[in-house]
Amino acid sequence: MSFPIEVQSVLSSPEFWMSVAFVGVVAAAVRPLSRYLKNWGKARADKIADEVHQADALCAKAQALLNKYKAHTAHKEKERQAVLDEGKKEIAFLKQQAADQLRERIQNKTDAVHFRLDIIRENSGREMKEQMTDALLKKTRHLLQEAGAAQKESDTDKALEMIFGVLESHRADVRRP
Repeated sequence: MSFPIEVQSVLSSPEFWMSVAFVGVVAAAVRPLSRYLKNWGKARADKIADEVHQADALCAKAQALLNKYKAHTAHKEKERQAVLDEGKKEIAFLKQQAADQLRERIQNKTDAVHFRLDIIRENSGREMKEQMTDALLKKTRHLLQEAGAAQKESDTDKALEMIFGVLESHRADVRRP
């Protein structure tokens, strides 16, 4: 088979055969190299997939822990609110109890003061009546003696007893407790 000159000159050139050898070496190396690159890529992909899977598992654990903490926090918040509400009720009860006790003590003190005032009024009224009666009796005795109605003190007393018998009985009533 005879090739045209141009083809023969190309076939006889060392560059051509270098190129053919290069293509042959590259072609022979492509298959193992592609297997190596394919295996390397697969191993790398598997490693990345494993890391992603681990990250997903960690994310799921973190989310579960977060949900657990949220539930725990919500439960503790409810407990805290219940304690606060109970404390507020207890404070309101104690305030009401203290106010009731204070009102009762004030009422007792007021009653005691009114009782004492009544006693003071009664005593002062009695003392005033006694003083007025004594003054009236002295003045009447004096007037009777001046008028000569009685010459002796015993006569004056008898006249006073007749005139002021009512006052004397009243005076005796006043002196009794």
